[in-house]
Amino acid sequence: MAIMMRDLYRALIAAGASEQDAGKASEEVAAHETRLSGFELKLTKMEGDIGLLKWMVGFNIALSIGIVVKLFVP
Repeated sequence: MAIMMRDLYRALIAAGASEQDAGKASEEVAAHETRLSGFELKLTKMEGDIGLLKWMVGFNIALSIGIVVKLFVP
């Protein structure tokens, strides 16, 4: 049997589901939870990357403004 959520399995059995159906349902929920936690990790990494990009763009804008000021202001 694959990874399953034991509490969900027990609750489904207590609610009257067959052991086979309860096992399948709890395995499916566990698979979705595992998949969602993978997405969370990717989103956390993307947030860090976006923060870095914001700093890079801000530095680039400041540098560009400095160059324009130096060229056109006597």
